Parts: sequence; C-alpha cells; structure tokens
Amino acid sequence: MKKQLFVLSLVVCVVLTISPITYAKSSVNVMKQTNDVQAVMNLQNEGLPAPGYIKGDNVPFKSRANDSSVTLGIFEFGEEVVVNYFTGNWVSVYRIETGQYGYVNKRYISFGAV
Repeated sequence: MKKQLFVLSLVVCVVLTISPITYAKSSVNVMKQTNDVQAVMNLQNEGLPAPGYIKGDNVPFKSRANDSSVTLGIFEFGEEVVVNYFTGNWVSVYRIETGQYGYVNKRYISFGAV
C-alpha cells in the first residue's frame, strides 16, 4: 500500500511538473522594445508564464480583454507581473501585488526591467 501511494504521488508530481512546461511551449511572437529597435521575441524559446513589467503610469488592469470591461485596478510604472498568455492586443497577467488575474493592453508590457 505504501509503495502504491509513493508511486501515485510520484506520478502526480511528474504530471504537475510537465503540464506547465507543455503549456509554456506554445509559440507566440511578441514585439519587444529594445533600445528603440523593434525585436521579435519568440516565447517558444523563452517560455510562458514569464515575468513582465508595466511600462506606463496609471495603466488600467482589466477584468476581460477589452477596454469596456471592469477595471480591477491601476498599474504604476515598473510594477512586476506574471505574463500568462496573449490574446489579440491583450495580455493575461497575474498581478503579484494583489494576487489577481486580469488583462492589460500589450503595449504596456515589457519583458525587461523598465
């Protein structure tokens, strides 16, 4: 019985470890501002989720990926977030400061410290 429990625990750990890695392998191209030069960053190599930073003041944190959705809060310049995925002009993010999930327009996301 103990051996079966150990094997089951091991399988669960492996599945939980592989699932985010598989999710992170999705190929998404993102425009990244680097020294005033547009460079394409292929997140298939970088992986998602990934750390990101807000590059604007008073940036709305939205409940859905559109301008008319409820505003959950306001980001300040340089606030760190976790980038989950991209949908059109919007980015799904996890706001570390409040523990909330929501959306921000992709023009306000930087993948390097701002």
